[in-house]
Amino acid sequence: MHCRRQDLDPRLYWLVEHLDAAIEAGEQLMSLSLEVTEPTPQMGPRRLRTRVARFIHFVTQVRGLEASLIAHILQARRRVAELPRGRGPLRLLLDPFTSGTTVLLDAVAEYGDPAGFAFNTGADRLAYLRARGLIAGDSGALMPVTTFEIGETFLVAGRIELGPLLDLVGAFLQALNTEFGLWNDPPEEVVPDNAAEMEEAVSLGDQIASVRALLVGNRPPSLPMTPGFESGTKPGSLAEALAALRAERTPAE
Repeated sequence: MHCRRQDLDPRLYWLVEHLDAAIEAGEQLMSLSLEVTEPTPQMGPRRLRTRVARFIHFVTQVRGLEASLIAHILQARRRVAELPRGRGPLRLLLDPFTSGTTVLLDAVAEYGDPAGFAFNTGADRLAYLRARGLIAGDSGALMPVTTFEIGETFLVAGRIELGPLLDLVGAFLQALNTEFGLWNDPPEEVVPDNAAEMEEAVSLGDQIASVRALLVGNRPPSLPMTPGFESGTKPGSLAEALAALRAERTPAE
């Protein structure tokens, strides 16, 4: 989303870019889904390996988009902290966003402890899905037939639901747009009042071109004949008047 304003604090532009990128990452995350089918005796080793590879790829995609979403929100928090809070309306916009996303700081602090992370679950994919609410908390294995869909109840960093988080970011972005007019759409083009006159002028030009072809006795191939000349000119038109004048000057056979 391109910001039209060019006279604001540069840190505000960075804030808007990170918020917009966070929303995009969240929308891509919600578009992911995976259907795991039950293995059958007819499945060969290749199909079984493909089944496992699809599951691994899905979890990797979810992790990557979640990390992108968290990173952009944390960067937006950093830009918010850099902005001056002297203005009352600006403070009312910044404080709800910072307070609503504080929970993500605790999650990042835990990820910054590799020993504790490895001791708890490590990179186990089932533990990751349990923490995000995609499978039951007591599940030790995947069900034979499972459909994974990332919805609004997906727990970002295992703490905050995706839907309310995106609503918070979107509301903050819209509030900034209302306050500063960041990307207001340009006014729509107004159709001029003389549109009918312009159409009449074009029609008159076609009539003159057709009459010229009629007077010279032949018509160039590149010049289209105005409709009506082959079956008779339009009554009251310029073409009819000139055709009548030519008929008077041409001696009858």
